[in-house]
Amino acid sequence: MSSKDDIIKIRVTNEFKEQLKSLAEQEGLNMSQFVLKYLQPVVATKVNNKMNHEKIESRAVATDDKMEKVKANLELRNIKYKESISYKIKNIFTKG
Repeated sequence: MSSKDDIIKIRVTNEFKEQLKSLAEQEGLNMSQFVLKYLQPVVATKVNNKMNHEKIESRAVATDDKMEKVKANLELRNIKYKESISYKIKNIFTKG
């Protein structure tokens, strides 16, 4: 476990500080422990959501690239089919 050497200072109203202190005491914690107890899960969720968002975005880009390749392949097949003899013969008999 890493040591807790860093300090974060925040500015709050005296009223908020007293509310925080009172809630911490009710749970038998000091203010740092209380804040960490409720803040760590929020931070973990935010980090997890960010990583998941990045994964989803990456997959969406990859899927879009694959769809473009499929589209190009279908267009190429369609061109080749229209150039084929079977397509030309089929058109001769269906036009008239």
